Amino acid sequence: MPRWAIAVIAVVVVLAVASQLIVPAISLTAQAAHPDPPVVVQVPWLLAAGIAVIIAAIPVLAAGLPAMRGLAVAAMLRTQEET
Repeated sequence: MPRWAIAVIAVVVVLAVASQLIVPAISLTAQAAHPDPPVVVQVPWLLAAGIAVIIAAIPVLAAGLPAMRGLAVAAMLRTQEET
């Protein structure tokens, strides 16, 4: 598994755990009391994973596409030199 995939998974898990701990602790009613029933945090895992993959893929594509275009330009210049 690539390192970036491990990093993406780690970030999603850390943020999910943090939301489980922080959101219920800071949720208050208008009277400044803890709500009854307590807050339940639900993480949409499929959506979170999809967004994380998209965010991780953007820098990879941004770095890879110009490199691919540069190879095509170099090949075209070599072809023009030969003719």
